[in-house]
Amino acid sequence: MELAVGASAATLKSLLSKLGSLLAEQYTLIRGVRGDIQFITDELASMQAFLSNLSKCKKSHDDQTEDWIKQIRDVTYDIEDCIDGFAHRLRPDPRGSGWLTTVRRTLYEIRTWYTRRNVAAQITDLKNRAEQIGNRRRRYGVRDPEPGKGNGLAAGLTKQDAADHQEITCELVRIKQPVGPDVEHLGKWIADNDMKKLRVLSVVGYGGMGKTTIATEIYRRFGPQFDCRAMVTVSQNSDPEIVWRNILSQLKQQAENGVKEGKDSSTDSTMERKIPVVGSILSCLWHPCRNEEDDGSTWQGRHGQNHQAHLVGDTLSRVKNNGEQHGTISEKKTTVTGSTWSRLITLFSRKEGVDGVQQIQAELRSYLKQKRYLLLIDDVWSESSWLYIKKCFPENEQGSRVIVTTRIQAVAATCSPRDNKELHLLHPVKLLDDEEAKDLFQKTLEECKGAGYNQLNHRQVPDRVWKMCGGLPLAIVTMAGLVASDKQQGGHKDWNEVCESLFPEKEVCHKPEDFMRIINHSYHDLDSDLKTCSLYLSIFPKGRKISMKRLTRRWIAEGFVSEKQGLSVEVVAETCFNQLIERKLIRPVEHNSSGRVKSCQVHDMVLEYLISKAAEEDFVTVVGSHWSMPAHSNKVRRLSVHSSDSKRAQHVDSMNLSHVRSLTVFESLDKLHFKSLKTGMVQVLDLQGCRGFRESHVKVSDMSEMVLLKYLCLRRTDVKNLPRNIHKLEYLETIDIRETEVQRLPATVGKLKRIKNILGGDKRARKTLKLPREFKGTTRTLRILSGVEIAEGSTTAASDLNYFTGLRKLAIYKIHKSEDIFKDLLSSIQYLSGYSLQTLKIDDESSEFHKTLDSMSSYPTDLSTLELSGMLLKLPTWIKELNRLVKLTLSATALRTDNLKVLSNLGSLFSLTFSISEKEDPALGAIVQKNKSESGGKIFFPAGEFSKLKLFRIFVPLLPLLHFSRKAAPQLERIELRFKRFEGLNGIDNLISLNDVLLTVDGKRSEPTKSILHDLKKASVSSKYTLIVNEAHD
Repeated sequence: MELAVGASAATLKSLLSKLGSLLAEQYTLIRGVRGDIQFITDELASMQAFLSNLSKCKKSHDDQTEDWIKQIRDVTYDIEDCIDGFAHRLRPDPRGSGWLTTVRRTLYEIRTWYTRRNVAAQITDLKNRAEQIGNRRRRYGVRDPEPGKGNGLAAGLTKQDAADHQEITCELVRIKQPVGPDVEHLGKWIADNDMKKLRVLSVVGYGGMGKTTIATEIYRRFGPQFDCRAMVTVSQNSDPEIVWRNILSQLKQQAENGVKEGKDSSTDSTMERKIPVVGSILSCLWHPCRNEEDDGSTWQGRHGQNHQAHLVGDTLSRVKNNGEQHGTISEKKTTVTGSTWSRLITLFSRKEGVDGVQQIQAELRSYLKQKRYLLLIDDVWSESSWLYIKKCFPENEQGSRVIVTTRIQAVAATCSPRDNKELHLLHPVKLLDDEEAKDLFQKTLEECKGAGYNQLNHRQVPDRVWKMCGGLPLAIVTMAGLVASDKQQGGHKDWNEVCESLFPEKEVCHKPEDFMRIINHSYHDLDSDLKTCSLYLSIFPKGRKISMKRLTRRWIAEGFVSEKQGLSVEVVAETCFNQLIERKLIRPVEHNSSGRVKSCQVHDMVLEYLISKAAEEDFVTVVGSHWSMPAHSNKVRRLSVHSSDSKRAQHVDSMNLSHVRSLTVFESLDKLHFKSLKTGMVQVLDLQGCRGFRESHVKVSDMSEMVLLKYLCLRRTDVKNLPRNIHKLEYLETIDIRETEVQRLPATVGKLKRIKNILGGDKRARKTLKLPREFKGTTRTLRILSGVEIAEGSTTAASDLNYFTGLRKLAIYKIHKSEDIFKDLLSSIQYLSGYSLQTLKIDDESSEFHKTLDSMSSYPTDLSTLELSGMLLKLPTWIKELNRLVKLTLSATALRTDNLKVLSNLGSLFSLTFSISEKEDPALGAIVQKNKSESGGKIFFPAGEFSKLKLFRIFVPLLPLLHFSRKAAPQLERIELRFKRFEGLNGIDNLISLNDVLLTVDGKRSEPTKSILHDLKKASVSSKYTLIVNEAHD
């Protein structure tokens, strides 16, 4: 197998930057050490150039070359650890002149002599290793790579590249029909009301054939006809109890919040069973101890056991979750020396017994018993798993249906036996024929037109490119992405040569193993930066929706991307993300209302390949993955925990965790043990969605020991406070505490010199984040400040916002009513608008602040996003001047025909939303009713305006009659409406670009609403747009 060069090259590049910074600082070093550092820097630069040339070589590497690359990787990792440790153990020398500075410098040298001596010894040893690696290459004749042409972004990212890849994301994820299969036929079988008994549809086919695409399309199109529905991914290692909990959680969420299209709650990490997770992990991070025990129990065998473990600290209080029994955990303290912590954690397996399993089974059966339900169970791998999971699906007489996807014919036959075709249907997915394959290839290319596809029109791509894919949809899409990304200067690829190298002598892709040749070629066609970014995707579990912002911020924290050609690091990171979309290595699944990609997914076959490459490179170590990949080293750099059991616990127990830079937790760690994790080396800590973050489990103040931490995500955990001495995290760039109980930042947060993003509050729950008065110390670096409350007293004053001249996004969730606050806030908005402010969001419950918006002497004309929520009775007069505005969200109290006329001339507007929160003052509904009367009972959409509008949304209890004039909104592609009562939708056929209409009814439909929806459905049958009606049950 060819070694993954990309991650090694990217690590080298990051390390060279650190070494350069280290030499630039004035450190007092043992004699000769500075020369050793310079030697290491020069040697690594030569190695980087060698790896760069190696990545362009078309031929596979021989064993000698692969072994030499591994040696480079290992010494690079060790040098990076040494340099990072050096940087935070020593500070730059005291600067200045005079006798006082001399005394201070002398005392500093005496105090740090032992540390500097140790650092010098490490650097000398690493210098010798680097020198030996170079000599070994010459001694054993590792050949230089043959000259080759660069690929991808080898020549460097340009502003035009960034512009192209930013532009292609300003669109909506359209509802696409699967290519080939007869979804309509299968859907009618699913939706047949005459058959009241439970029916099971099994969709079978090997990976990449589109099973999940077919099943999801049926689920999406026919799901609204059912009382409730849920979609879960099972996979090989799923615990049936977790599957049941996922289904029940999703069903309950629908009842509370309404149906969300195609949501898979197996990707939602807020499950109730995760109570012990975070306390367990963080205890291992922060509490040292000497001994460990392993109860040896399996995941399935843990029920009914009374297992206790000895941990560090005081005895933890009992925890109760959904009726599960609980035990106690005790801790023993020991001492800590320096920054190296010796750790052990034995996680507590709760005493649940059979009653815990029976409880969730009974609850799920009871919930489904009287309902017509639709369940999509994706990727079932064994007959026994299906038979066990199925136990909780009542065979009621309500016309319920279950859709199962699987790769295994025997499993499909068990799910849908052929002896009863009325109740069971087995649908084998077929490969695409030539016409369907060509159509899919061409459509995929056209999707990439914004990223350079137009440059391909002057030349003919041979049919061999898609024909060699053998009708496998995933292979066809991947090859189309590869073709679309071919924009090399001075010539293009010889695609016949590429096809011959992949499938000689007219061979075609017949099975998943053959597809790996295509994905391997596509991966090696990436430049080193993109290779590293793609390998990082292996951190996330199969089927997981991956947030673009979460991913790119983590890339930045890890040092995988940097500023180029005058472009900010954020723009470079998003451009890399968009290039992976163009390459079809990731698939966008959600766009935000600004038209940019919000989240993506990785196909499981692509993810399998990336995980194997990441393991081969010792880049990421995954615990509890769907695939078992052997580690090539016992040193762990990035640890991602998907799930756990006793067998995996023993494996983790043997790992060397003293080098871990990134820790990500997705599920329970009930049985895992850690012994050697150093908090001082962790740069990324991501615990998003892990519940059970209790003070009784772990001291939050110990988080400040992670002195190299750059990215901290505690979103949707139940943490209540951040450490008071958080200022010790001097490298921290991102704090994400959204949807937590944290209501106030500690005063020392103002001392964070590198902080860029502070994300807090919970808009739906109307929770806010209060800022300390000392907060203005972060003025130079802060870019995003979200979820804050502006108040008088001990918090940051509105006038202090003037200091944040680098602020690009400001989201205020609450404003205290005060003339002084209003005046100062308006002044701050005007001032910041003259610098970098692009996004402004303000929620004003009283409408008093909104009334003052016209009093500004200068207007924020450079805004790209504006949101004015709460009670908005009158539009600011300057809103029509916002010619750069892309996204506009207004309170539905401003929904009037005359206001639409004012907004219609905004030439850059991509999305327009009118909304009233479910929990807001009922009086707002009365204002909407009044606006309706004053508009003559109808809301008219003006003709010939809104030239670039693609998304129009309204979320109100009572939705007046909407009328679209002829030639209105010529580019409008999607309408989303949510309501309790609906008075109609006229002129929808006048929207020439309309693709999707999504209607969501809150609660039971009234007869007038039901009649209107029936007429709309009937009219949509012969129309070009897709109409979807969801019903959200209260």
